[in-house]
Amino acid sequence: MRQFTFLILVLFYLPVFGASEVLPNYLSFEDAVKLTLDKNSDLSAIRSQEEALKLRSKQALAPNNPVFSYTANDTPGFSPAIQPAETVYQINFTLGFPGKALAQSANLRHQAEVSQEQAIAKEIDLIISLSNNYVSFSNNDTFYHLLKDEEQRSEKLLRLLEKKMASGQAAKVDLLNAKVVTAQIQQDLLANRNEYEVLTTQFRQIIRKPERVDLFPKIPKEIVVPSLKKNFDELSRLMLKNQHSLLAAQHQVEASQSALTLASLQPLPDLQLMTALNIWNSGAGSPIPGVTRDYAFGIGVSVPLFFPFNELTGIKAAEKDLSNADYQVESQRLSSIANLQTLYTSLKASQTETENLSKIVVPAAKASYDLMLLTYSLGRADFFRLNDSRKSWFDSQRQLLAKKQEAAQLFNSFIQGVGCDFTKNEGPHACIE
Repeated sequence: MRQFTFLILVLFYLPVFGASEVLPNYLSFEDAVKLTLDKNSDLSAIRSQEEALKLRSKQALAPNNPVFSYTANDTPGFSPAIQPAETVYQINFTLGFPGKALAQSANLRHQAEVSQEQAIAKEIDLIISLSNNYVSFSNNDTFYHLLKDEEQRSEKLLRLLEKKMASGQAAKVDLLNAKVVTAQIQQDLLANRNEYEVLTTQFRQIIRKPERVDLFPKIPKEIVVPSLKKNFDELSRLMLKNQHSLLAAQHQVEASQSALTLASLQPLPDLQLMTALNIWNSGAGSPIPGVTRDYAFGIGVSVPLFFPFNELTGIKAAEKDLSNADYQVESQRLSSIANLQTLYTSLKASQTETENLSKIVVPAAKASYDLMLLTYSLGRADFFRLNDSRKSWFDSQRQLLAKKQEAAQLFNSFIQGVGCDFTKNEGPHACIE
């Protein structure tokens, strides 16, 4: 069974939905990947193009078909029953220069390799899109529970304010502010559920099943982003060997080189072989009296009379195509390295910020809120200070979720930039060292 480890998805959580006429079907990440890649129209189109080019590459090596012709001369009518005065049987066969067929076949074979790399790159893009979708689902679900917890705290605070207001220990403005906070949480919950619906629509579109309203992702409770165990130089070398867009560009150079070889061979002559049998049904029509049949054999050679206007122009154009392909490879290489450097720096920074938020900021904000809540319940702090500490804790948790999502999706983009999954040693999309 194919395993995809673009992200380690652990501790799956099944969300609870309301009653529905259609029984929900929850897909794990691995099952969703299989469904996405199975009979995918985009992938199938590229694969079909690849197979067509491979078949044309074989066809280019096939010899030309001989042409058989039959000629009846001096026939007084169109009736097949009337015997012609002369009958000619002729076979023509064109023998191309051997190197031309080899160069044409190589050109098509390299183009098939370009399509093959494009198909693998498309496959990785689909998996990355699906993985990012699961990351967004996990973040959305975690934030939903965070909002529900915040809603419960807000309700408890409202009850506490009502008691304080009844005893004259709190002002009405504090109660109104608490109700505003509760209303904002309700608005955030609504936005969260709307985002879930959008993500569900995107999920069904990615797996190419937009009409399947019964399909839902099995949302992971937590996304664990693996750490980068290789330095940038090691990952950069892996990219040069594995990035499929770069490999496709290199195969295009090889195809252009074969096209140049083919253009250079065009001035070389093709041979035309001919053999014929002439039969005279009447000796009077024969060039040699008494001879009723003769044989003919001929060789034709093509001569490039208009070489400066035809073949030479084709050679120069093929040279420019090769130069263009070379420049494209170099441009693609430099762009890939620059993009990988940016992703590497961004990922390291995001992981550092995530760790800082998780270990320092969020615990400190929670401790501040707990202390402020205790102080407020004892009547030694006002509501505004309590609300500020609550908001700081809530914002720090929200920021932590955003950073986790950012780190996970940057890690996916980094895998996409390298062109292979460097977190595993074997299997589909594993890196070639």
